[in-house]
Amino acid sequence: MKKIIYTILLMAGSYSFAQGYPQMETMTLVPQNAPTNPIEGQVYYDIGQKAVFVYNGSGWVNSFEDTDNQTAAEVVFTPSGPISAVNVQGAIDELGLEKAADASVIKKSTSNIISSDMSISNGSGFGIDFEPNSSRMTFSASQFGSNTNLELKPNSLQVYGLSNAEIDAVGDGSLITKGYADANYSGDQTASEVSFTPNGSIAATTVQAAIEEVRDEASLMGVSGLIVNDIGSSDLIITANEFGKFNTSSSTITLTVDNSQPINSKAVFQPIGGNTIYVVPASGVTFIGTDIEEAFSVSENNLGGIFKIADNTYSVSGNVEAYTPPPSNLLVLNASHPTDEANSTNGWGTYGGSIDLSVDSDSYVGSYAIKGQLNANASVQRIHYNFSGEVGGVYEVRFRAKKGQGTNVYMNLWSGCTGGPSVVPLTSSYSEYVYTITATSADMRFDFWVHTFSGSGSLGDNIFVDDFTILKQD
Repeated sequence: MKKIIYTILLMAGSYSFAQGYPQMETMTLVPQNAPTNPIEGQVYYDIGQKAVFVYNGSGWVNSFEDTDNQTAAEVVFTPSGPISAVNVQGAIDELGLEKAADASVIKKSTSNIISSDMSISNGSGFGIDFEPNSSRMTFSASQFGSNTNLELKPNSLQVYGLSNAEIDAVGDGSLITKGYADANYSGDQTASEVSFTPNGSIAATTVQAAIEEVRDEASLMGVSGLIVNDIGSSDLIITANEFGKFNTSSSTITLTVDNSQPINSKAVFQPIGGNTIYVVPASGVTFIGTDIEEAFSVSENNLGGIFKIADNTYSVSGNVEAYTPPPSNLLVLNASHPTDEANSTNGWGTYGGSIDLSVDSDSYVGSYAIKGQLNANASVQRIHYNFSGEVGGVYEVRFRAKKGQGTNVYMNLWSGCTGGPSVVPLTSSYSEYVYTITATSADMRFDFWVHTFSGSGSLGDNIFVDDFTILKQD
C-alpha cells in the first residue's frame, strides 16, 4: 500500500479556493538533476530515474518506491513475555542469545545422546544430574532426607544419604544403604540356613541336612560319589553305562539286570516325578536282601542300589520294596523282541508267494527288526506272527510298526481272536499300537499286510515291526 504526500511551497502560480481551502489543479515539475544544498521537504523530478524525489533531511528518497520494503529494525514490535525488544530485529537478537545459552546447558550429538554433563532442577530440591563421562545419572531430592541421592550406574543402583531410621520409616520396597545392610543382615545364607520341605524318605528341614541324609543313604549302599545319569523313559537291560552311576528316570520303567557286569559293580536308582523304577533279575540272576524275592521297586524320592557280590548274585540295599514282575513277554525270541532280541525271524511267516521275510537293522529298539518286502508287483501279500494261547484267555499285544514304501500297508484281519485291528494303515514313522485281545482259538495269527486286496503292490513295498510284547492278563 503506497501513500505519497507532497508538501509544496508555491513561490508563484495560480490556485483556487474550494470550501475555504486552497487547491491546486495541476503542477508541472521541470526534469533536472538533484539540486545542490537541498532543504528538508524539497522536491524535484529526476531526469535520469524518471521519478519524484523528496529530501528527508539526510538524503533524497524516491517517492515512487514501495514503502513496505522495510528492514527488520524498522518494523515495530510490541514487547511481550520475556522479550523486551521494540522492533523485530531486536526481538530476533534476543531469541538468538537465549538459544546460545540453552546450547551451553544441553549438548546433543547427531544421535541424540547427551555428550556433556547436564543438571536439571525444579528449584524445589529435586533434580537430575547427567554425567555421561562418568557413566552415571544421579537423582537428588531434599524431601527424602538431607543430601539424599539415588545414583544409577551401568551395573549398579546405589542410594546415599538415608539414615537407618529413615529407611525403617519407609518400610518394605525401599532401597537400603550398605551401612543398613551391614547392620541388619548377615550376608549370604549357608545351606543350613536354607529351608527344605521334608519329602519322601528325606526328613531333613534344611538343605544342608537333606544333602547329608542322601549322602549317608548312598554311603550305606557303598555308592557315594557316583555320576548322575538320566536313564531315560524306556524299559531296558542295564549295561556298563548304568553301573557306577546314580541313575534317575522321570518315567515308570522296568530295568533288567543280567550277569554281564564284573563282580563289585554297583548302581543306584532313584525315580522322580511320582514314578517308580522296577528292577528285575534276568534268567539265572539272583537278588538277595531284606524282603527281596525275585525283584524290587523303588518309589519316588527313595534310593535303591545293587552290588554284584558273586557270579549271578547281586546284593540289594536302600529304601526298596518287594515287587512281583509283570507277566513275562510270551513272544518267542526273534528280531522284534524288545529286550531279548535275536537275529532271527522265529515265529513269523509269510503269505502270498511274492514277499520276503527278513531281519533288518532299521529298528525302533535294539539292533534288529522284522521286515517284510515285496519281491514283485503283487497284491494280497502279508507277514504274520503265529501265537498259541488259551481259549478265552485275555492278552495285551503291544508293538511298534511302520511302512518304508507302499500305499496299501495295513494291519487287518487277525484270526483266532477278537479285539484286533481293523484296516489300520501304517505311516512312515514307527508308531506304538496296543490291542487287548481275547482268544477264540488256541492258535492265533496276527497279520501285517504289505498289500491288501485293492489293486497291485509294487516291487519294494515293505513293512517293519519291532518292540513286540504279548502279555497274559489276569
